This record gives sequence, C-alpha cells and structure tokens, in this order.
Amino acid sequence: LSVYAIARQLREIAHPAIALGFFLAAPFMLEFLIFPSDPLFAALAGLALWQLLAFYYSQNVRHAWWGSLFLALAALARNDGLVLFPIFFAWSVLLGWRFRRILAAGLGSLAPFALIVGGYVLVYGLCTGTYRLGTLERTYDNFEAGQEVLLGESGGINPVVAAKQEARRYFGTAEENNFSVFRAIRRNPTMYLERLKRTVQTLPEQVLRAYGIRFAPALFLLALRGAIELLRRKHGFLLLILLTWPLHLASGFIITLFRTGHLLFPFYVVLALAAVGLQAALDHLEGRERFVWFVLLTALVGVSVLTDKLAFAYSWGLLLLSL
Repeated sequence: LSVYAIARQLREIAHPAIALGFFLAAPFMLEFLIFPSDPLFAALAGLALWQLLAFYYSQNVRHAWWGSLFLALAALARNDGLVLFPIFFAWSVLLGWRFRRILAAGLGSLAPFALIVGGYVLVYGLCTGTYRLGTLERTYDNFEAGQEVLLGESGGINPVVAAKQEARRYFGTAEENNFSVFRAIRRNPTMYLERLKRTVQTLPEQVLRAYGIRFAPALFLLALRGAIELLRRKHGFLLLILLTWPLHLASGFIITLFRTGHLLFPFYVVLALAAVGLQAALDHLEGRERFVWFVLLTALVGVSVLTDKLAFAYSWGLLLLSL
C-alpha cells in the first residue's frame, strides 16, 4: 500500500504500476519479513513519506498532520522512527515556509507525533513507575554487536557473543560507560576508527546483497536514470526529498552495524526512482537514449565478465536484452 501510495504521487512522471511491478519482482521482500518489525516500520514510514509528497504537491497542511501520525506509529514499531522524525519535521517546515504556511506546517508535523509518542511514554511510565524505555541500553547493545565487523572466524562461538566480548575488552563495559556510545568511543577512538573504516569498505557489498545481488545492479542503474530524469524535468526539490529520506540510516555508522533489514528500510524510495527511470528510458528509447543504454550496458556486461562478477553481468545483461 505504501509503495503504491508513493508511486501515485509520481504518476505524472511514471505509471504507478511500474513501481508495483518492481515490488512484486523484488527478491528481497521475502527476506525482509524475517524480522516483522522491519517491514512494519518501513510500511508506516512509507505512508509518512506519501503524505509528505502529497503536501509537496497539494500545499495542503492536513497532509503534514497525517504524515506525523504515520511516523509516530512507525516510531512505536521501531526506534528508528525517532531518528527519522527530524527529517520529516525539517521538510514539513521547509515546505510550509515555501508555501507561506510555516506555523501551520510546523504544528501539523509536530503535534500528532508528540501526542502519540509522548502519550505512550506517559502511559508506560504511569503503569510501570519508570519512564526509561531502554533506548540507550538497546543502542549500546547494538554498538557492542557492531564489533563483529572486525571479527573473522569466531571458532564456534556465536559471532554476536564474540563481538560483545571484544567490544568490552576495547571499550569497557556498558556500566563503565553509563550506556553512552560516545563515551565508549572516547575511550578508544583508534579502535572505533578501524571499525568505521571496515564498515565503509563492506557497506556497498552489503547493500547489493540486501537488495539481491542479481537484482540490485539493474535496479540501482534505473534509479540513477530516474534521478537524472527528475533533474531534467526540474524536479530537484522532489529529488532532494527522496534522497534525504533514508539519511536516518547514517546512525548505523555510529554503532558500525548495518543489518539487511536496516538497509531495506528505504526500499520504496529506490523502487520509486527506478520506476521513474524505467518510464523515462522507455519514453525516450529512440536515438541517443537507445545508443547510450546499448553502449553502457554492453560495457558493464563486458567488464563484469572480465572481473568475474557474473551476478552483475546477469543483471545488466538481462536489462540490455529487455530494452
């Protein structure tokens, strides 16, 4: 539903059925269901983006209210919604300023989120006697698990357990750091930089495998074509909204941990851009567009074969034959 709702907002640029086609063909959707909170969060966050795009197109502030409500529900599904909210709020205020309705947009994007999330915290505190939701503890636990990025074979030990043992050796225990990730990093910045370096090195392959090693190369190439098409049509503001929406994932660099589900959170942005790209390619598949696709894909297939990247060759070769 969220994929279709987002695609409907882009219907003047690409037919919504194209994004749904990508969604139904995507191999990663089955794996995405392993951790149920992942697709629940992604779906609700996608509905929030749908309302943000509706606000962009219609200038109607009620969409800011609805977007805030959906994002509040996303935040209750996963704490990632708390990190995503500043992005939503900033864009809502910016759009409100652009449409000369900044106060209404600011209130609309803040009130439902504050009432729902704040109301939950209040009820939880009244029922349990504590207002600590464990966010700091969970974040620190993930930070310790992030040490796995530097571990090789764990010798039969559970890799997460081994990672946590190593993290405590280098950064101290959670209690010593008062569950503060930044305090732990200050205790051993050299080791943290090693983790960060390794995370950056392995992230591209992680992203490709998360989206399907035989599916992602063609998908991302079409998404790039979609971004170019939006720029060509002077929809730079819209493109910025789509590209900044996944920035909440940057928190993964702090804990140096990216799970497959995390990387799939903004899948609907990738599908939307790819749909725009495919529509543009088909609409202009004459003359220069045809020549560029033929030369580019032929070259990519050739390089992939020569470098023994057969999954890439499969993906780009199939796209070449399809076009």
